[in-house]
Amino acid sequence: MDSQVFDILNLPTTAVRRILHFLRYPYLRNLATAIPSLSSLCEEECRKVEHEVQLRRDFKWSLIKYIIFKLL
Repeated sequence: MDSQVFDILNLPTTAVRRILHFLRYPYLRNLATAIPSLSSLCEEECRKVEHEVQLRRDFKWSLIKYIIFKLL
């Protein structure tokens, strides 16, 4: 999939992944819905965000903060 080029953006997959890395969680979800060809990459990035939030104890996330993070 790394050699795949998205017709909409005319960018290689690695460039699209770097762009998605800087998007916030809700924007990733919206983008996955709006552009189906990007949904797998968006879902992958969402999983990375969720995993990081759960593992990093220095953030001291409470359940409320985690929910707010997902909504903003």
